[in-house]
Amino acid sequence: MVGAPEFQVTLLRTLRLANDELLLVWREESLEAARLLAATVNVSQPPLHALESPRLLATGTMVGPPTMLADGAGALIGWSERGAGNESVRLVRLIAGAAVAPGWPANGAALCAGPVGFDAPAILADGDGGATVAWVDRRLDDDGDIFAQRVAAAGSRHASWPEQGFAVCVASGEQFAPALAPDGNGGAIVTWVDTANQPAGGSLLLAGQSVIRPQLIETSIDPGRVRFTWSVDRKTPATYRAYRIEEGGELRELATLIPDGRGQIAMEDAQAPEGREVGYSLSVSIGEEERFLTPIRVQVPVTPLELALQRAWSPPGSDVIRIEFALPRGPAPRLELIDVAGRRVASRTLAEYLPGQRSAEIRPASGTRTGVYFVRLTQGSRTLSRKVVLVR
Repeated sequence: MVGAPEFQVTLLRTLRLANDELLLVWREESLEAARLLAATVNVSQPPLHALESPRLLATGTMVGPPTMLADGAGALIGWSERGAGNESVRLVRLIAGAAVAPGWPANGAALCAGPVGFDAPAILADGDGGATVAWVDRRLDDDGDIFAQRVAAAGSRHASWPEQGFAVCVASGEQFAPALAPDGNGGAIVTWVDTANQPAGGSLLLAGQSVIRPQLIETSIDPGRVRFTWSVDRKTPATYRAYRIEEGGELRELATLIPDGRGQIAMEDAQAPEGREVGYSLSVSIGEEERFLTPIRVQVPVTPLELALQRAWSPPGSDVIRIEFALPRGPAPRLELIDVAGRRVASRTLAEYLPGQRSAEIRPASGTRTGVYFVRLTQGSRTLSRKVVLVR
């Protein structure tokens, strides 16, 4: 691409500060890069105006979702980022006007360097302008471990803490969804979800019983909608629960799943946040004992803003025309095949298609000749067309 990449806002967070300011932190992404920006507006002096000259907090090839925490008259912002061949977790303190607090680096204090998870980190303010931060770290293995770092009020690492963070839990299996709580003595209690005690192989040991581990057999991901299907052991009276991992690391229970007659359970999240990497976890329990399977992480696509006909072709040896297109929300689209004289030789309505990146086929009548045609895709008042050569 030539020139500046085109950025789109994919995530927005807001936090009311103590001085009648509303802090906005948002992520913008393009095909090549991502960045994190911040600005404030005064909510006591309407009308509100468009934001001008926002503060750039981070830029790189990937920026994770931020965590925001009010801290006195300011706020602590934490995030993960990838750029220039490295990854890190960062923390910054913003004060009035989205200014960086004195002593803090403009691009945030680096809490570690190395492969990290791109979930939002957990933050606990210490009451003196500093904080403890916990995150998922992947420097030792791809499964993920829990690390933490203590940052002083001036944005520097606490002198007694390791430069690359303190290893809270390094174990087999996956550790994820860290959360922090004060211990009453100026420190922090760290909790997380841990799969280290799940036995290897195809079974789980629960309440003295061996339960066949659920097997993921189908995944469906659309803008704002994620669906998983597992096969399970119908002979064991286990309870299955599906959770979504929220940005702060908390587990939000979506549903209790009941096996059908085929021994399958299905989870559907019809409110999956678009444009985000989202984690899901399935738990299996017997009685009061509950075990979590390794989380599934998916990138939820964004609903296209406008109709786009991206590709049209005729596979050699077939008698169909195939297209790839971006479908926004709106009326059902219509697909037509037009010859060079302007006559319609085939058509179909794509009423069953949901918004998102889609593909479809149209089959000309058996007597349609090989040659040049035009594919026409219409949704509402918008019509797009592409030339295609039909090869039989």
